[in-house]
Amino acid sequence: MKRPATWCSRRGLLLVEAVLSAGVIAVGLVFISRGLGSHLTALRTVEAYETLVSLARGTLVEWEQQRVAGRPLPPERAGTCAEPFEAFHWRVGARLREDLTDAQGIPIAAEVTLSIDRADPPSGQASLTTIWRIDWVPSTWY
Repeated sequence: MKRPATWCSRRGLLLVEAVLSAGVIAVGLVFISRGLGSHLTALRTVEAYETLVSLARGTLVEWEQQRVAGRPLPPERAGTCAEPFEAFHWRVGARLREDLTDAQGIPIAAEVTLSIDRADPPSGQASLTTIWRIDWVPSTWY
């Protein structure tokens, strides 16, 4: 006949160890899954911001190439990006740089700021600023 398990027996101690181990593992898995979820959210945010910055850089480079080729820039101050980025909207503005003048004190450069944003998720905004010759900047941007 078998005796019932007591606190001092090996069989009872193994059961308590198994329950405690399962509890520790469960708590650990909860923290790991929350950490991974936070990491994925942060990764999506960084990816969305990188897309915005890449679009802004690409647009500025494209406009600079147009000006170097002698073609005018679009007079609009806002618009929508080309396919496949129709969800992204851009705005541009310019201001004269009074600290960059010629010998007569006339400004020769303008600070151009391009902002690109996305309204639908994941939403975000990025702005890039550059300095261009004043004759490159359309008067409608001021």
